[in-house]
Amino acid sequence: MALTLEQIRELVLEGESNRLDFKREQYHFIGQSGQAGDKEKAKLLKDVLAFANAFRKNSAFILVGVDESLPHDQSVIGIPVQDILNDAIVQQFVNSKTNKPIPFRSYSVPCSNVNVIQIIEIDLCVDDRPFYLKKDFGGIAANEVWFRSGSSNTKATPDDIYRMGADQNKRSRPVLECEIESPNLIVGTNRLGIVKATAHLPPEPALPARSLALPSFRRGPTDHELMSCLAEELSVVSFFVRIRNQSNLTAEKILAEIFISGEEGKQYKTVDLADDFDDSLGIRVNPFRLKEPPRSFLRPGEESTDFDAKTIRILNAKSIDVKVRVFADNLEPIVFSRHFELEVIPRDIPKDSLPKLNHALSSPKAILEAISLIINGDQKQTASNKGTTP
Repeated sequence: MALTLEQIRELVLEGESNRLDFKREQYHFIGQSGQAGDKEKAKLLKDVLAFANAFRKNSAFILVGVDESLPHDQSVIGIPVQDILNDAIVQQFVNSKTNKPIPFRSYSVPCSNVNVIQIIEIDLCVDDRPFYLKKDFGGIAANEVWFRSGSSNTKATPDDIYRMGADQNKRSRPVLECEIESPNLIVGTNRLGIVKATAHLPPEPALPARSLALPSFRRGPTDHELMSCLAEELSVVSFFVRIRNQSNLTAEKILAEIFISGEEGKQYKTVDLADDFDDSLGIRVNPFRLKEPPRSFLRPGEESTDFDAKTIRILNAKSIDVKVRVFADNLEPIVFSRHFELEVIPRDIPKDSLPKLNHALSSPKAILEAISLIINGDQKQTASNKGTTP
């Protein structure tokens, strides 16, 4: 967006800096030839190069038609309209000589009936530095890096060039967004429901010793065994990690680690729904860590699909903190966390429904869907009942 005359006057008050330069007269760019002409054109070229390589956070401006020797309210004197440099010619000249195109533009703003201010505006281009000439020109050597330091142009040292690369590496990083989700979440809260499934079952007659020696799938499970299995399956808490790439850069070789921690001394059992709650993992004192295999990359706008549900059984805690630490080859480790309170959700299971429910909950996905439905279905029903007048 072009500057206004008022904005130009405000910039003049700032004084020259690593983003501002004032010229009383126009560059002698037109009508010059030979070595003398190249030296005059090189003045404009060096100024544009220096501002492109400058350590700054905003656009830079060269204001032609400002006389610093005059009081601030009189210093914007302008130049004759016929002295305006053509933007296309200037851009073609500069970018034909640099190692890569410099994003800049030139335009003019009237400051009186006859005069204008010529503005050369150089965009912020930190990610493309350093800029330099491909060939010697007008006293500027090829591969020589110039940058604006304060109110003057300075030849860059190896340390300065290293800083440019470090800034570029620092800025050129993907931006990731992480969500910690759970089917146990009670919608609209930070509470996780733990389903406590029970059934009013009469005492079962003792089985013959021979029957007890057989596994349940050989002899058929009893109601108590069905209920015990169902209660275990529904009493877990699960977490999903969703990682999205919100930038225009690819995140490479992503690794996520999940930490579960809570009240001091409380314990959790890690559970693998796919392995029917195999107890071989045992009990681990918090925090414990679950690692995912690395993903090769996450493109701009993509969402991860590799971080499946991680499931635990709460033994005696009332609140927990879930922390996800994400790594990538081109990213500093970042941490996302979320605190949850825990709430027991009682659920009475009719005796006649036990075989059907156990059969329906034959996959981890079905178990997690059932947990979500029970928790939020019950909450909606409770809210509905509270809002009903007897």
